[in-house]
Amino acid sequence: MKYLSVLIFLASTLLFSSCAKNIITNYQDKTENTGDLMVIPNKPVFNASITLREMINKDVNKLIIQNKNIKTVEIRNIPEGLYEMEFIYNNNQYGPIKNNQFPIIIKKDKKTSKLIQIPPTSLGNYIMGTALVIMMIVLASQY
Repeated sequence: MKYLSVLIFLASTLLFSSCAKNIITNYQDKTENTGDLMVIPNKPVFNASITLREMINKDVNKLIIQNKNIKTVEIRNIPEGLYEMEFIYNNNQYGPIKNNQFPIIIKKDKKTSKLIQIPPTSLGNYIMGTALVIMMIVLASQY
């Protein structure tokens, strides 16, 4: 019985914890004629990548983050102008990778926010998680 309670405690800690972070990064070191962008998904996102592409000069792509677990991302010192933000993420390991593109206008000395709606995880994700927890409890009760 002692092992069962320890196993349930460890499983619930892993199940309900999150490794997602609030990330703050700079687009460039110069601060003249720049603004900020705050990317806010409605829930933590895993394996997220963000790329900013200038709309006027399409050859300029800037990878901001790659394969990070995020709650929010703040990008500072972005030069004033029109950009296209590409937001790629994989919200669960059982679904396909999603790719979203958004136009963003950065204004001098202003903070722009972009709220991103993340769809709910699939039913299969909950079934697999529940099956794993039940299997751990059954295995622990046999010892």
